Amino acid sequence: MDMTGTIGDSPMIQAIKNAIKTDLLKRYNSEAEKKILHTASALDPRFKGLPFLTVEERLEGGVTEEAASLENERTLRRTEVTAAPEVTGTLEEETTDGPCAPKRKASSSSLLVSLLGRSFTDTEGTAEPKTPYASAEEEMERYCKASSLPLTEDPLNWWRVHEITFPLLSRVSKRYLCIPGTSVSAERVFSTAGDVVTAKRSTLKPEHVDQLVFLQKNLHIPKC
Repeated sequence: MDMTGTIGDSPMIQAIKNAIKTDLLKRYNSEAEKKILHTASALDPRFKGLPFLTVEERLEGGVTEEAASLENERTLRRTEVTAAPEVTGTLEEETTDGPCAPKRKASSSSLLVSLLGRSFTDTEGTAEPKTPYASAEEEMERYCKASSLPLTEDPLNWWRVHEITFPLLSRVSKRYLCIPGTSVSAERVFSTAGDVVTAKRSTLKPEHVDQLVFLQKNLHIPKC
């Protein structure tokens, strides 16, 4: 709904629009909150066009940088994990080498390299591997060109289907689209806990409160 007043709006519609606009302006003032909301909207295939934002407020570049950063962290962790076995293997090779050490057989792969290496392993003229930022930039460009998802569809299911096509952006989308859009469920739990812990039951232990809240929420079990 457009929050700006238009000609022909009834007084009630104008009052509702003003109330919603005033409430939203009070809630989302910090730049950190705006960044989270804008990023989540950019990663939602239903709203990725961001027509409600100015060019300066759009965060395609920020999403690209975050995707590249996550890929760099993943590569670093992978390198640290694979580095440890290499050190152990080197120590074992050093301790087993000697005059009585058994001779190692040449593997078939090394024979192929010695025979056909010049013809099939020549890297001259091949393209250099892309940097994480370049890969993320290409993904963002293809993601923006892809058709938008209808408002009635599930964005999480869209990302599950297109995870192979956009591997870097899909990781970033999991970080933002997992945030619940409402706090109603949490407020209901607090309300139930307030009904359980009354003035006459203020000495209940925390574990007993958890059990009572659980029983209250699961009191009505549907019949099979």
